[in-house]
Parts: sequence; structure tokens; C-alpha cells
Amino acid sequence: MTDPDEVDPSYDDPYERGKLDQASCGWIFMGGCLILVLGSILMIVGFVAAMGAQR
Repeated sequence: MTDPDEVDPSYDDPYERGKLDQASCGWIFMGGCLILVLGSILMIVGFVAAMGAQR
């Protein structure tokens, strides 16, 4: 009754694919947030350094 050929497609398709998509979206979102945070920190540090140089 439990043939691997029969179990595989129904197990793979709907749930596993959705989980993978969610995971990749989460990683992309995390990466974007990290880039934004790093960019803002670099901007602040550069701004402070420029102000210190002017003074």
C-alpha cells in the first residue's frame, strides 16, 4: 500500500515547496534588513567623521 512512487509527489508538492519558499523569502528579508542597517551605520559613522574633520 505504501509505495514510494505514490507517496512522493503528494508529499513533495504542496507543503514542502511552500515551506521552502517561505524560508527563502525570510532569508531575503533578513538580508535586506541587514544591508539597510549596515548602510545606515556606515552613513552615520561617515557623517560623524566628516563633522569631526570640519571642526
